[in-house]
Amino acid sequence: MSNMFDDILAFEDIKRIGFEEGKRKTQLEALRRVFIHVVEARFPKLLRLARGEAAIIDDPDELDRLIVKISIAQNSKEARSYLLHEEEDEDIN
Repeated sequence: MSNMFDDILAFEDIKRIGFEEGKRKTQLEALRRVFIHVVEARFPKLLRLARGEAAIIDDPDELDRLIVKISIAQNSKEARSYLLHEEEDEDIN
């Protein structure tokens, strides 16, 4: 009986992990769409570069931070540096 109970618990863990992973992927896809829309609206010439970055970023928090940076970029040169991860850390200077 204990073995069946362990199997049920393992199955519940698998379902929970699958649900969390699905939720994370859905969140990531939504952030990718927002990211592309922001770049397209503000810096359309950087769209190809942005699509490439969106495809390789798999951390929702990282993508969220990049959306904010692109949203507040003063010009395309600054936005491009964010997309290429060339920005300097202001805390170091």
